[in-house]
Amino acid sequence: MWAGLQLAAPPVVFFRCPRAIQSLEKAVVEFFPLCRPSGRMERCFETGGLGVREFCFAAVVFATYCIQGVTGFGGTVLALPFAVRLVADPRVVVPVLTLQSLIFCACFLLMDRSGVVWRKVGIMVFYLSLGAPVGVFFFKSIPPSTFKPVLGALIVAIALWGIARARCARLARFVPGPILSRLMLVLGGAVQGSFGSGGPFVMLYAETAFKDKGEFRTSLLALWFLSNLIVVPQYFLAGIDVPQVLSLTAWSIPAVLVGLILSLPLHRRLGQRSFLLVLYAFLFLAGLFTLLAA
Repeated sequence: MWAGLQLAAPPVVFFRCPRAIQSLEKAVVEFFPLCRPSGRMERCFETGGLGVREFCFAAVVFATYCIQGVTGFGGTVLALPFAVRLVADPRVVVPVLTLQSLIFCACFLLMDRSGVVWRKVGIMVFYLSLGAPVGVFFFKSIPPSTFKPVLGALIVAIALWGIARARCARLARFVPGPILSRLMLVLGGAVQGSFGSGGPFVMLYAETAFKDKGEFRTSLLALWFLSNLIVVPQYFLAGIDVPQVLSLTAWSIPAVLVGLILSLPLHRRLGQRSFLLVLYAFLFLAGLFTLLAA
């Protein structure tokens, strides 16, 4: 319940009005004297200090990576609109979220990699790697505001299609052809390189490729681990603010790990059909939040 509140409240309450975050900071300082800023702490992300915005960012990271541990994707695409509002610079946020995803997937695979279908993961990595350099080029040269509305609309459309397939037997029998599936993987690689959010497009291939929810989740996490290994060095070569990215990533790692641990029992409780519905419901929310942040 609390994770849902953390995901739903910020865009409705805080992110509509920039003064709301300042009011929240003032309220916390008044009621919790230990949080009173001094020196470095009164300067937020710009100087690497810890403040209310950082803890809000950690809460978003925890909630979204808990979701990723249940479904196999969604951590970055759900966190992105909130993180951009809190940090403000997408060229810092995207590399940070990508590094977090790399750490999350590595930790999960160290615990359990028995369900990975490596042959299918290899196919996905190949086609994603074709699109990733294009995405990194857009990341460097084109303002994110140009693509956010299109990205959000595409994610919502994919989510609605998936929900309809999960609830309608006739639609469930439709299987995308190999050409369309692979084009979606290339597009997913481009979006992964530019926004770190290629999961929605990979879904169109993965849903038909993996019939078991455990294989689905574990194989997707292996995919994100391998694809992020390709993308992360390209971010550093693109000239990102390395100290800020590494600092923000380092102190948010505990939130990533707690989200991972809490996601494990939640995944076990979901049946296959419920798993698909939850999967596409979160995907719909991701698209909606991306549109709101555009």
